[in-house]
Amino acid sequence: MKTFNQLDSLKEFGFSHNTIKVYDALLHLGEATASVLAKEAQVPTSKVYIILDQLVERELCYMEQGSKRVFKLIDPTVGFKKLQEEEKHRINMLEDISKQCGELFASNLNSEVEKSIKVVTSKHAIMNAFYELFETAQEGAVGFMRGPYLIDLNKKHSLNDPQVQSIQKGCKYRSIYEIGDESDERIREIANYFKAKGEEVRIHPKLPIKMALFDNSKLFIAFSHESSSGAIAIFLEHPDMASLFKMIFEMYWKEAEEI
Repeated sequence: MKTFNQLDSLKEFGFSHNTIKVYDALLHLGEATASVLAKEAQVPTSKVYIILDQLVERELCYMEQGSKRVFKLIDPTVGFKKLQEEEKHRINMLEDISKQCGELFASNLNSEVEKSIKVVTSKHAIMNAFYELFETAQEGAVGFMRGPYLIDLNKKHSLNDPQVQSIQKGCKYRSIYEIGDESDERIREIANYFKAKGEEVRIHPKLPIKMALFDNSKLFIAFSHESSSGAIAIFLEHPDMASLFKMIFEMYWKEAEEI
């Protein structure tokens, strides 16, 4: 029923597959109740209400209360202006990240900065340092989880035991899992595994980076790298960077899909 293929591009802006289907149905009908939209979009009514609340919050439609709740489309040329402004804000934040990272890199000879930054290039060393952050966490962490996912759900003993133990001690964790090139079903299976262990999880079609922020102060950022190990990670403690990444996480958490 897609009006035009470009609607699929909304995934790049945090729209789930079901959200696109509901918006497309509203685009065709102009206005409708949630039950009508559920039938038209072939999405369960329980999910449609959540999606419509998100579309109202994004100012892409609005609700009129009469004998029934009717949702009405806002002219897309007006409605998408808020999304355009949000994207401009994100670009500005990424420019800030680039600037601050550049400043940190340029001052790398400073002994105090050297103490706060650690670069690791071995996959084994990266995983050991990453797990150590869970072992020493006092409050918990937030993070972006991106592919390639190396998790084998058939080997439960190989999954992140330090995180599970940290949760049992009372630490709180929130993670957003990127679907990316992976199958939706597999990512949901991975996310649901950690959800069952006590982590708060959400799904997003595309995340900007793989990272975790522990105790609002310790930042872990992982990159793919053309080296023998194929990976590189940065561990750093810097209040301004921590604050910036926390703000970015909350933006993506707000638009990510609950499961």
